[in-house]
Amino acid sequence: MRPSELRPHTPRAVHVLRTALLASALLAACRTVERGAAAARPEAERIQRDIAYLADDRLEGRATGTAGNDSAANWLARRHRALGLAAIVPETAPDAC
Repeated sequence: MRPSELRPHTPRAVHVLRTALLASALLAACRTVERGAAAARPEAERIQRDIAYLADDRLEGRATGTAGNDSAANWLARRHRALGLAAIVPETAPDAC
């Protein structure tokens, strides 16, 4: 027996309906991505500004014991508070170091 003889014949209307449903689902998914991408753009720009600040020469490479290291640590603490992040281990506060 040939494989085509094993499958029952599917009417053309079922194929058309299946294709229409698949196309509409794909189009709906693309539309959702566009909305999400527009919302993510400001966040991506903020991340770039954060990285640019931390990589800036004014922070003196953030070497241990430098004013640049202290400035970066203070900036990170303020940024984490602004984002609502909390320390996992509270004993690692700068006073304990």
